[in-house]
Amino acid sequence: MPQADVIFHNGKVITVDARDTIAEAVAVTGNKISAVGADAQVMRLKGDATRVVDLADRALLPGFNDAHTHLELTSLGLGLAVSCHTPPHESIEDILTTLREHASGVPKGEWIIAQGSLFQDMRLREKRYPDHRDLDRVSVDHPILFKTSYHMVVVNSKVLEIAGITADTPDPQGGIIERDASGQPTGRMKDMYHRLPVPMPDYEAVKDAIKRTGCDRFLANGVTTVQEKSETVAGLGAMRELIDTGEMPLRLSVYIHVPGTLPLDRVLNGDVGDFEFDDEWFRLGGVKLFIDGGFSARAAALQDPYEGHPDITGKLGYEDRELRRIVRRVHRAGLQLRMHTNGDRAINQLLDAFETVFGIPAGVGDDSSFRHRAEHIGNVLLRDDLTISRLASAKVLPVPNPAFIYSVAEFLPPYLGPERTHPSFRFRTLLDAGFRVPGSSDCTGTDPWLVNPMFGIWCLVNRRTYSGGLLEPEEKVSVGEAIRIYTYNSAYAEFQEEVKGSIEEGKLADLVVLERDPLTTRAEELKDIRVDQTWVDGKRVFSRDAA
Repeated sequence: MPQADVIFHNGKVITVDARDTIAEAVAVTGNKISAVGADAQVMRLKGDATRVVDLADRALLPGFNDAHTHLELTSLGLGLAVSCHTPPHESIEDILTTLREHASGVPKGEWIIAQGSLFQDMRLREKRYPDHRDLDRVSVDHPILFKTSYHMVVVNSKVLEIAGITADTPDPQGGIIERDASGQPTGRMKDMYHRLPVPMPDYEAVKDAIKRTGCDRFLANGVTTVQEKSETVAGLGAMRELIDTGEMPLRLSVYIHVPGTLPLDRVLNGDVGDFEFDDEWFRLGGVKLFIDGGFSARAAALQDPYEGHPDITGKLGYEDRELRRIVRRVHRAGLQLRMHTNGDRAINQLLDAFETVFGIPAGVGDDSSFRHRAEHIGNVLLRDDLTISRLASAKVLPVPNPAFIYSVAEFLPPYLGPERTHPSFRFRTLLDAGFRVPGSSDCTGTDPWLVNPMFGIWCLVNRRTYSGGLLEPEEKVSVGEAIRIYTYNSAYAEFQEEVKGSIEEGKLADLVVLERDPLTTRAEELKDIRVDQTWVDGKRVFSRDAA
């Protein structure tokens, strides 16, 4: 048997295999795991050139896999934008003060992009978002855009002028321009970020921000694979370049946002840019659709109106016939659909489309190509067994967001009412129903803690909200199940469970060393466990001591 290149020993190896085996040691040869077992067994593969890593009773896990995130937007929001997050900003005035300080050093006419937090209207003292009049108090000479999520932005009068948005401007498909009682734009816009003429920063600045975010936010938190919703072709090119040069050794599965990044025809024809996809480092995962918008923008499509807003039910991104056509074309092209689906009206439209196109349940059968995904289903509004049964029949994989238990859950009742928000974040229910639910951050630069899988695992096990409340403890999962959600299940969500997601012979050597064993750590301390080392392709790419 050939000698190993690396051996990890004297630790607790949480393999996440089918039997949840706990081992002592792992050997790596080349970029693959070559042996898993007891110390004495694995150490027989040690040669003169073998690098031996003494785990010293620490835990070794498969690399974490973020099944739904936005690397480019997170890089812009945490790496280049003006930070106006809550905490620490407790009021609109706090935000305006930060923006004034920044604007004082920015030449007249240059854009100012600010990044806030999820549901910031509920976190701020005023219990509202700023509007264009607030931002105009900072400057009317600078175009100012304040983004709290992908779904909710606020702009000042200068941006409205540049974008040509007036009282007569119609809402685009899938987007909403908020208006006051007289019909004038308030500056608040929903699902409009990618439709505004926001200038892209210099390519090298974007590439540097992506590199720093990929290395310092993801790899440093043990994330070895990111499943990315595309933003710009230039951003994708920067990622490909960083991977090729070895500056960002992070695996990516890319889902092309249609039509935000590229038209569907171009994606189906393989015309996606000047870069190439491959099977291991930069995969084309599939197509991303927005069936509806976000709750924080009151743009998620509901059956019944939003609480306190009898005329607002959100908005569907597609007509029924158009959605069916897209589903059919993407499936025939052999690509995976990743469908943003928040509201109950959107959930029903998606399931109706699948049942019509494929003649479900008879039409699906055992077709292994069916693993299309519904992002956010399971967070809220998954309240009846019939919908869960329809998801199972359609073989649609629900992808809820664990850390939203903390960041979002308690802010939903004012939007949806107390009855519609319970039960919510139904991870226990979905796992028991047989779904291999993956782990994801859905980070766009909003709350920095989202990118840390150990924080998501803490949320799944403890179900604590932003203010410290306990959310429906009957939906808790075990620590082992939570680890599986962020490893094997996430690999399954991208059709990669045969090559990664568990520590087994023949799989990629993507590994993370935790400073202590999560299986024996007190539940409330899980979020505090730090990553000591991250390994990708058999090479160490992060060390906390070195950092």
